[in-house]
Parts: sequence; structure tokens; C-alpha cells
Amino acid sequence: MNKMTSKVLCCSRSSTALIITASTLVIVFTLRETSFHITSSIGPDSFVSDNTNTTDVVDSQVSYAKNGVNKLTKTFGRDFKKDNGNTVIDVTTASENLSAVYDEHQVFRYVSKIHATHFVPPQNETCEQREPGAYIVGVAKSGTRELLEFLGIHPKIVIRKQNGNYIIAKAYTSSNPLKSYMPCTYSSQIGLPKADTLFLRSELPQRLYKLNSKMKIIAIVREPVSRLISQITFAARQSDLKPHYVNEFIKHNMKDGRVSTAGKVLFFNLSMYDRCLDNYLKVFPRRQIHIVDADEFKSNPVRVFNKVVSFLGLYEFPAEKYFVYNQEKKFYCIRNPDDLQKMACYGSNRGRVKKKPLLPEYKYLLEQLYSPHNERFFSLLGERFNWNYN
Repeated sequence: MNKMTSKVLCCSRSSTALIITASTLVIVFTLRETSFHITSSIGPDSFVSDNTNTTDVVDSQVSYAKNGVNKLTKTFGRDFKKDNGNTVIDVTTASENLSAVYDEHQVFRYVSKIHATHFVPPQNETCEQREPGAYIVGVAKSGTRELLEFLGIHPKIVIRKQNGNYIIAKAYTSSNPLKSYMPCTYSSQIGLPKADTLFLRSELPQRLYKLNSKMKIIAIVREPVSRLISQITFAARQSDLKPHYVNEFIKHNMKDGRVSTAGKVLFFNLSMYDRCLDNYLKVFPRRQIHIVDADEFKSNPVRVFNKVVSFLGLYEFPAEKYFVYNQEKKFYCIRNPDDLQKMACYGSNRGRVKKKPLLPEYKYLLEQLYSPHNERFFSLLGERFNWNYN
């Protein structure tokens, strides 16, 4: 084995193996029987790298399909950042005694590799920027990014990322056509953008319909109170505020069971999914709208993946081969298609924000606020999620 890639120091049929990579990151994983299921973790928009332009997308898809993994490696490179909070090493005290590495850039690379491995470019056709065929319109702190990237393994779904961000999230406000922000696709592919707050914007459904009357609308929603708390906690962390800010936020912005501060209404209203869905149902047929339950996505991303793929009218794809459950993160990660002994997960600071417990009186106020909205949402949706308030 090339010592510049990895070196296995010990390994057996059902044992623990220690790998030391060239970058000195230490990874420990467990091999179980013949299923080769990995229970540990390695440090979960297109086919475009952080510094790749649209022209490069064409080269990436075609060159990888023709020449294999080496071409993709050259396209994406290996010198991703390790000092900006995205690559970290965590040592867990769990029973497995794992040493885990998380890196969101590596997640994206694995997604891109899987996508390209199964992609065969059509003959006599040019890859070009097109209007989006579908749109993930929200909701913030529900898993929009994870949903988008997990869907990105499908060879018929093309997502785009540049400079570390999903640059088309706010493209609708630009004077440039949305198409100019899209990744290049072939006629059989769907360019899929995502945004965090478009589900709430009442003017957006009409704009998107005028853009493409056959567009498929996707939204992932999370239990309203937990989504709100997650957003408040995230905002507090970004502003270096203390954890107890969550309770102060609720106290300051609610009065008599209602939101009293106009400037913070967006935080609360993003969890009122009935209003959001109603705006889209006034413009789009119900058959063109798909709602993902964030709890189901967290517990069974393969099932959610299959539902969305079917909704988009695409062929089935073996997502179960590439989604691997991470015992420490309690979430699924992406398996390396070149080495099934490895997987990549999102940075340890993602999905692991420490939250100050919400005081019972504020939890009750929020449940009372959202309960009628939940019931109306379920009625519009035609199904119920497990959001039961006592």
C-alpha cells in the first residue's frame, strides 16, 4: 500500500483498525463480519468544487466519466483547508473509544465522486446552464444542506457549490437570471438549488412558477419548537452570546402568547409551516410539492432519498450503498466510493451545538403558539408528523 495514502496497523474480521493518513489525521473504525459495516466516523451544491467555475463542471462530469477517479482528484485537488473550523479531530469517550475526523469538504468530494462514478454523459449533447427543474425552498435549521448533498449522489441531480457556499440561495434577488447561477446540466439531469427561507416568502411561489410552471418544490420541515430553538442558538453562537440567551430571547420577543417584536418575527414565522405551504398551494398543484419530515430524514435517509427521487421522476439509485450511520454523531455520513472502509461526515461543530434547556414555561408558550399551525399544516398536507405536544 502506498504509504502516502494510508497504513493499516492492525485489522481482523471483527476488530478495530488504526489508520494514519499522510496528513497525520488518525482514524479508527470497526469492521464487522462480512457485511463490512463501518460504525465509527471519519472526519455528513454540483458537482462543483469550492473554486470551480461553470465551465469546469462540464470538464468534471465528462472527464471523470471517461477517465475515472484520477481525473476527479485532479479537478477537486487535495489541499482543502484544515484550520477554518471545518476539519477537526474529536476523541470520544463512547464505548467504541473512537478517534473521529470530520470534514465537510470531504463530504462534498465523496458526493461528487459517487455522482460522477455513475454518470455517463450523453453523446452529441452539450452540458449547459438551464433553469432549475426543482428547488429546495427551506426550511432553515431543518437539514436543507444535508438533504441537498445527499441527493447530489444521484447522477441525474446536479448541485452547485462555490467558495464554500451555495451561491444561488439568494439568486432570486439578483438582476441576473436564475439560470446564470445554475450548474451546467444535460437535458436528462435536474439542476437543484436550495435556500433556507424561501418557503416563507409569499411572493416566491409566483416567481418560481413563471420561471418554470412544471418546477418541483421540495421543503424539509422540523418540529417547530426545536427548529426555532436551533435557529436562536445558532444566531447566539454567531454573535458570541451565552447559551441562556435562548430563554431571554423567548421572554423578550413574546407577550401574552404572541410574538411581540417585529424584527424577530421571521425566526418564529419560519416554523409556521401552514402559512408557508398555503402560499405554494395557491400557485403550484399539490403533486408538484414534496414535504420531507426532518425526523424521518435523520433516522432513515435512504427512504427519504428514494421518496424524493421518485417525486422527481428519476430512476432508482442504490443510496444505501453510500449512506453510513455514524454512532458518535447519531447521523448518517457518506461512504468513500473508492475505499468502502472510509466515510466522511460534517464538521463536529455541525449538528452538535450545545443548547441551554428551554425553561418549561417558555416551552409551553411555544407549543401553544405552534399547535394550531401544526394542525392546519397536517390538514393541508394530508398526513401527520409525530409532533405531539402534551
